Amino acid sequence: MSHASPSRVCKYDVFLSFRGEDTSRIFVSHLDTALQDRGINTFNNDIEKARLAVVIFSKNYASSRWCLEELPHIIKCKNELDQIVIPVFYDVSPSDVCHQNGHFAESFSQHEKNYKDDLEKVQRWRDAFAEAGKISGFDLQNFKDEATCIKLIVNTIIHGVAFTKHLVGIKSRVKELTSLLNVELGGVYFVGIWGMSGSGKTTVARAIFDEIADQFEGSCFFGNVREISKKDGVEAPEHLQKKLLSQILKQQSPNIASANEGAKMISSTLCFKKVLIVLDDVDNDNQLEYLVGKRDWFGDGSRIITTSRNIDLLQNHNELYHVPELAFDEALELFSWHAFQQKTPDPEFENLSICLVIYANGLPLALEVLGSFLYQRGMNEWRSALNRLKDIGEGGGGGGDY
Repeated sequence: MSHASPSRVCKYDVFLSFRGEDTSRIFVSHLDTALQDRGINTFNNDIEKARLAVVIFSKNYASSRWCLEELPHIIKCKNELDQIVIPVFYDVSPSDVCHQNGHFAESFSQHEKNYKDDLEKVQRWRDAFAEAGKISGFDLQNFKDEATCIKLIVNTIIHGVAFTKHLVGIKSRVKELTSLLNVELGGVYFVGIWGMSGSGKTTVARAIFDEIADQFEGSCFFGNVREISKKDGVEAPEHLQKKLLSQILKQQSPNIASANEGAKMISSTLCFKKVLIVLDDVDNDNQLEYLVGKRDWFGDGSRIITTSRNIDLLQNHNELYHVPELAFDEALELFSWHAFQQKTPDPEFENLSICLVIYANGLPLALEVLGSFLYQRGMNEWRSALNRLKDIGEGGGGGGDY
């Protein structure tokens, strides 16, 4: 399985390619739900902006013109952008895909008739199928049931998403946070993660969630709470409450008429469940009050993690963890992965890289954005970027406001 280019700016986690009539109500629906439960977002557009592509081959996949066009694009992204591709053989074998046998033979025979004046197009489709069939993936015939297969696919995707992000310095931070969570103990623990914007709060929370989520009866990674609240209104968090219950219970949540009703529903439903909840980017007391208001809302062993820029919102938590800035060596490595696709800077740009890293002030987001922006750009553009950062620093903003 290939790994995605570290310099490529990925907007989404997973692109799904599938024949809807074959799989959307069953396998794809269950896979999508399982991914959402683990905080992994799926999309069916912008193939090249996804970290991974999952192709679900079914008997009628090759009969869809849409799928036929998607697959060569996915293979191109794999070969040119090092995108991770995970094939799933739903009711066909890898050999059927590779050699276009069975139902695929019928579909391609029809395509050759329909496109007899453009057989190069059909050959392009065949070549994509031949290459995809050789990629290591998941054949449902080798699993006792779909649930087992989906669980393994989700774990593989989570590993792939984490790998492509180049989580420099994350292991030590996850280790520190793990000690604060005391997962092996009973009780209900609230742990707050705080730090300035771009410091890596979400990345640390995401990493610890992925590592321990399978130890709980239910889990929910609730990202962008601040942004969602802006859309729905911080005084009316019913939508957030409904989404929280839906993710943890893995079923559609009933309508919630008011925030107070939602709070009662959360407490009565989850009070006997060992759950893991991450509320990412909280900026208002109401978001905590109506979603995770009291410890007795949750069963023994539950862990609630909150990330926020505002430490005052986290004062009632059992433990607080401040995400430290990256050490210089870590910052230089993270910047290099995005700017050069390697662990260390290109010698020609080493001095400029060091200066830029210093002005980025150890903030992961600034390092990633700056490195990706400068990837494959010339010396003049590098010097211009450094001068702009110097101007910001001299103006009192500081490198941390990049």
